[in-house]
This record gives sequence, structure tokens and C-alpha cells, in this order.
Amino acid sequence: MKKILILLLVINSYSCNDNKTSKPQSEIINTNKPLIPFEDIVTDYKTWWSYHYYKINLTLDFIAIGENDNKITKDLFLQKLTTGKHITIELKYEDDFTYYKLFKLPEDIDKPIVATIKSTSSVIYEHFKMEGLVFPNFKAQGLNGTIHNIETLKGKTTVLKT
Repeated sequence: MKKILILLLVINSYSCNDNKTSKPQSEIINTNKPLIPFEDIVTDYKTWWSYHYYKINLTLDFIAIGENDNKITKDLFLQKLTTGKHITIELKYEDDFTYYKLFKLPEDIDKPIVATIKSTSSVIYEHFKMEGLVFPNFKAQGLNGTIHNIETLKGKTTVLKT
């Protein structure tokens, strides 16, 4: 029995050592083709906006890929978008994850595309930086006169309308 236990421990430690050779997050990955080619998306503002509005959701969790095909953090991805020099294009993979890649915009791109990318990504980036922060204490009176604060609403789904 002891020999079997020792054998299992040796096999387990050997298999654990294999995991230590995993590639770092900044690895260069084999990027698949975009669902829609870059050239088709940036033909004009209406085409780009239609694609962006219906296909891209930067508030969800996604795997961020930089313009050089390396994985980057969502924070860095959103920072680069706020410059207005990139657009986001979804890549097709076999797994269930969402992959977004940054594509550099040409210099002669429509200025409204750049302005919209800057403004929308700036708002999304500001909201992203708030994720995980503790909600500040507040005091509000409900329609029935009940006083609410952070403690009375802890653990409850709450919608605040101002």
C-alpha cells in the first residue's frame, strides 16, 4: 500500500512540474481570423458603428489581444482604445471565450470613428477601474418613507435611479 501511495505522489509531482512550464500571459498566440475582415469594417462610420454596436461588448470579460498578437490585460487594452488609434475586432476561436484584438487604424480614417472610439472607450475604461471598489456609504429615502443605506441593502440587488 505504501509503494502505491509513493508511486502516486511521484506521478503527481511530475505532472505538477509540467504545469510550471506553461506560457506567460504575454505569450504570442496564434490568432485566428476576425469574424469580419478589418477592411470591411472601416469603410465608413455607419458600417463601423453597426459592427461595433452589435458585435463588441467591452464591459464583459474577454481575452484581450494586442496589435502584435500578444495577450495583454483588459486594463491595457482599454487604455490603448482611449487613444482613438485602434479599433476592436472579435476573433473566431473554437472555445467558448470571447477574444478581442486591437487593430491599428490608418491615418486617413473617418474622424467621427476616432472621436466615437475615444469617447465610448473612455467611459468604459472609467467604469472598469471602478470594478471591485467598495460602494460608498449613502442615505436615501424610499417612496414609502423608509430610509436606506449601504448596510440595509447589503446582499440585495438594488437599482438606484437618480
